[in-house]
Amino acid sequence: MTALQPGGDIVDPLWEPSVQVRLALTGAGSLGGIEVTGRWTGAVTSTVSRTTNPTGKTTFSAPPISEDSLTFTVLTVTHADYAYRPELNAVSQITVTRADAD
Repeated sequence: MTALQPGGDIVDPLWEPSVQVRLALTGAGSLGGIEVTGRWTGAVTSTVSRTTNPTGKTTFSAPPISEDSLTFTVLTVTHADYAYRPELNAVSQITVTRADAD
């Protein structure tokens, strides 16, 4: 299961969108070392992968952009011991706006 938290940093005149992905398991097991693959679309289009920390979190940052929004979509969650069930996601896509930036 995934949950997404928008964020970003202002790097005037640009800003750097980010999304924190938080995983949860439906059973027992470790949340660390799970590969999450996602895709940025909008001003930037790229597919990116990161591995979760022991609490099941990882953060994706996009390159600095001048546009006011960028969309992030979780594509896959991969680990040898777990089966990814996207239908259990709290959310699998989010649009991050400049207003989300710190």
